Amino acid sequence: MFGLTVVVVFLILYLLYPDRAIGTRARPDLPGPRGLPFLGNLLQVLPAVRAHRILELDLAWFGKYGKFFSLTMPGVGRTIFLCSPDSVEHILKTNFENYEKGCVFNSNLKALLGDGIFNVDGHAWKTQRKVASYIFTARAFKTVIAQVFESETNRVIDILRQHAHTNPDVPLDLQALFYRFTLNSFSLIAFSKDLHLLDDLEKPVEFSEAFDYAQETCGGHFTKPYWKYWERFTSRGRKFEKMCKVIDEMTYSIINEKKNQPKYDTPPKAGTKDLMDLFMEYRDEEGNALNEKELRDIMLNFILAGRDTTANVLTWSVHLLLLNKETASLPSPVTYDTIRQHTYAYATLYETLRLRPSVPRNRKLALKDDIVPCGVQNVLVKAGDSVMWIPWAMGRQTDIWGDDALEFKPTRWLEPETSKLKAISPYQSIAFHAGPRQCLGKVFAEQEALRMLLPMTSGFEFERVGSADVGYEKSLTHPMRGGLWVKVKERT
Repeated sequence: MFGLTVVVVFLILYLLYPDRAIGTRARPDLPGPRGLPFLGNLLQVLPAVRAHRILELDLAWFGKYGKFFSLTMPGVGRTIFLCSPDSVEHILKTNFENYEKGCVFNSNLKALLGDGIFNVDGHAWKTQRKVASYIFTARAFKTVIAQVFESETNRVIDILRQHAHTNPDVPLDLQALFYRFTLNSFSLIAFSKDLHLLDDLEKPVEFSEAFDYAQETCGGHFTKPYWKYWERFTSRGRKFEKMCKVIDEMTYSIINEKKNQPKYDTPPKAGTKDLMDLFMEYRDEEGNALNEKELRDIMLNFILAGRDTTANVLTWSVHLLLLNKETASLPSPVTYDTIRQHTYAYATLYETLRLRPSVPRNRKLALKDDIVPCGVQNVLVKAGDSVMWIPWAMGRQTDIWGDDALEFKPTRWLEPETSKLKAISPYQSIAFHAGPRQCLGKVFAEQEALRMLLPMTSGFEFERVGSADVGYEKSLTHPMRGGLWVKVKERT
C-alpha cells in the first residue's frame, strides 16, 4: 500500500511539475531552456558552475532567447534573467521598493555576511548606509584616506622594485599582492589597524584564505538545494564551518581590541574617525549600542567591498593592459587633487569594469507583481519571483556597446574632441550598482585603484607567465582563477 501511495504521489507531482522545479508556477509566456520534472534547470546549471563557466552559459542563453529568459531550481524558485539597461533602472530605481534581497539571498549568505549592509533590506540597510556615509566625505579623503592610499601604494611599489632588482626571473602573483594591498589599506582606514600584510609576502594570510573559501561556498548555495542539510555531513560543510571560525576569530579580535583602546581625551574631529568608531558610537532610537555580532556582520560586509572588488579590478586591468600592449603604460604621478585630470586612466578602469565587473551577477526578489520593461518588450514578474541582471553579459551586448563590444577599448569612454569622460548611464554600466543602493565607496574604489595603477604601469613592465586565456573563480565577486603571475622589470 505504501509503495502504491508513493507512485501516486510521484505521478501527481510529475503532472504538476513536468518541466520545472517543484513549487514553481507554469509560465509559458517566458522563454528559456526546458527543465526537468521536479529539478527544473538545476542539472543544466550545475555543470557550468563546476566548470567555472556560468557567465558564459548566461551569455549563451541571452544569445538564444533574447533580452530575458527564465529558469527554475529547487529551493530558489523561478528566476527571470534580464539583460537590458531599462530593466536594471526599473528594478534599482523606478520601482525600487518592490525589490529586496529576500529570504533566500539572506539565508544563503548568512553564515558569512550575517545581517550586514549587503545582505539586508529596509531599516537595517538604511541605518548602516547612513552611518557608513560619514567615512566617505571629502574631509575624510583628504585627511585620512588619501594618506593611506599613498603610503600603501608606495609600499607596493617598493615591493615591485625590490622584486625587479633581486628576482627578475621569478614570477610574482599580482592578484595576491593586490589582495594584501586592499585588505591592509581598508583595515587602516576602517579600523585604524595595520595588519602588516605587505611586510612578508611569503607569510600566508589565513583570514584571506578563509574568506575566499567562505565566499565560494556561499555562492554555491544558490545552486545546491537543501544545502543546509547536506553540509552537515560533508567535508566541504565541515571545512566551511572551520573557515567561518577563522574569520570570526580575527573579526572579533579587532572589535575587542578596538573596544579596549583608551578613550579619547578629546573627541576626534569629524573626518578623522574610522569606520569602526562610527558604528561603535551609533545608538538606536532607544539608546542601545550595536552588539558584537552586529559589529561583526557590518565589518565583514565592508571588508568584502573594500578588499575584493578593488583587488579584482586591479587584477583584470593589468591583464587587459597586457593583452593590449599599446595601452599598457598609463601616465603618472597622481595626487588626490589631480586624479580627475587622468581621464584616460579612468576610461581604462571603466572599460575593465565593463568587461570584468567585480560583481558579475546580481539578484533581487519581487514583493508584488510587476511589469518590467526590457527593450522592446515588457516582462511580467510575479510576486516571489527572483530577478537577476548580469553585468558581465550586459558588457558584451553589441546593441548596448556597439559592434566592438568584445574589444578592450578605453577610448569608448572619452569624447573624441575633448578627451573628457562621457556621461554614460549607470544602468548601462552597472559595475557600481545604481539607484538608492549605489555603491557608497565608488569614489573610494576609483581613487584606490587608479593611485595604484598609474605608478605601476608607468614605472614597471610586466611579462605574463603562462597562458593569457584565463578564467575566474567561483565567488560572490570576480577573482581571476589561479592568480596573475608576471615577471617584473623596472622601466628606465
